[in-house]
Amino acid sequence: MSLLSPQSATANGKTHTISYVWSLPQVAKKMMFTLTTAYSENVQIQVMASTANISD
Repeated sequence: MSLLSPQSATANGKTHTISYVWSLPQVAKKMMFTLTTAYSENVQIQVMASTANISD
């Protein structure tokens, strides 16, 4: 599953976020990977990535 989320203006300018959830059949735990990038090259934070363990 992937989630796309173009964000409106923030303190860092306009951003784009994409998230993926990876899982195995019959396993309650899942891994979520999220990547947020800035549209502008002249910002304090160009990219931010995170991971999380989630369960049903």
